[in-house]
Amino acid sequence: MHDSTRRILCRIAFAVLCLVPTSTLCAWIAYRATPLHAWQARAVWKRLIFERTGLLASIGGVERPTLQRTLLHGVTLIDPDGEKQVASIRVIDLTETNHGVVVSCSQPEIQREQLTRLGSMFNQRVLLGPALAAPIRIASGEMTLRTSAGASTFTDVRCLIGRRGESLQASAEFRLAGSDVSDTVQLQVTRERSVRDPASIWQVRTGNESLPCELLADYVPALRSFGERSQFHGTAWLEQSETSWSGEIAGRFRDVDLEQVMAPFPHKLSGIADVTVSHSRFTNGRLEEIAGSLHSSGGVISRSLLNSASASLHLTTDASSDEHSDTLLTYGLLSFGFQLDGDRLQFSGLCDAARPEIVLVGSSGQVLLAASGQAVPSVSLTRVLVPHSDVQVPATRATERLLRALPLPEIRTPAERTATLPSARLRVAPNR
Repeated sequence: MHDSTRRILCRIAFAVLCLVPTSTLCAWIAYRATPLHAWQARAVWKRLIFERTGLLASIGGVERPTLQRTLLHGVTLIDPDGEKQVASIRVIDLTETNHGVVVSCSQPEIQREQLTRLGSMFNQRVLLGPALAAPIRIASGEMTLRTSAGASTFTDVRCLIGRRGESLQASAEFRLAGSDVSDTVQLQVTRERSVRDPASIWQVRTGNESLPCELLADYVPALRSFGERSQFHGTAWLEQSETSWSGEIAGRFRDVDLEQVMAPFPHKLSGIADVTVSHSRFTNGRLEEIAGSLHSSGGVISRSLLNSASASLHLTTDASSDEHSDTLLTYGLLSFGFQLDGDRLQFSGLCDAARPEIVLVGSSGQVLLAASGQAVPSVSLTRVLVPHSDVQVPATRATERLLRALPLPEIRTPAERTATLPSARLRVAPNR
């Protein structure tokens, strides 16, 4: 081969094997350092986050140390409906493995008022969305739930989202910051897709922890009436379909504010109570069975509530009957057991082991209420709380359907009616 030919071939080989790859690599490195590449990387991850969660994302920066690992810095999640901030995460570390995607979140903060919206997004995009190709594991050493009044912190947060047969299952566990309890609070939701009527099954197990009721109040509004200090310790199970829901609850509600519970009703009852539920069952959104007890170590009760309980629940009272209905009496102990089975409700006293009928004891030791042991219709409890009203309707399932569709009036007792002069006309009777 001629010498000039060899030089040409060497130059071509140098250009193809050395110069072009090196130039391409240098150009790629320079491109990755430009704002255009950073903008495109953020745009890609914004689109992926929106497709999976339905939330808008603001990302401060994207870093990719390896092909399997990506770091997202300064992430803020925003609800597109109203553009309110839902959460912020300092750093999200995503790693692709042979067993799925591992997501590590550094210092996540979630806005408490957006929990309901976040749960709705999770239900629509994850539980009801397309099946996951691989499981997702999410971990955070510390997570903060922030409100305008303060913040709640959780530690050792672990989440797992993946398929289980034909179902999709998401589970989470965490600890309350500052707690000495070794157990974790466990939450689990399973979306059953293989059955004829798809349903979501929710489970809560607090272990030895006590979960503040306000954390669940966004999903169970009735818990708001228990007060800000109330806590739940126990288990709960709920199956929710497209048309109704059923469930079971067993556990203990601590520091229940009785005054806040009674706030919607015309009676007065105050005190801090512990309510133990040994078992309960809800069917089609209605309480069918419950058994448990209530204990309060002191407070006040109105005479009107004593009269209503005595008349409607077959309870006996030794309180003076000549007092006005708005008279407040101080009690020293309120302790009773209760059992609802279908349409029958029964009470038993727990104040004195020697006298199992005593339900309520006054501050001076007198018996204010005693149980007769006789079961009453469950609707009698409604008659106790709202004994007299200008609006009375039959308590039947037929009227329930109508009342759900019609506006409901406020509670208005006969004593609140405005007095009017009787309409009368005097005339002289003819002599006979």
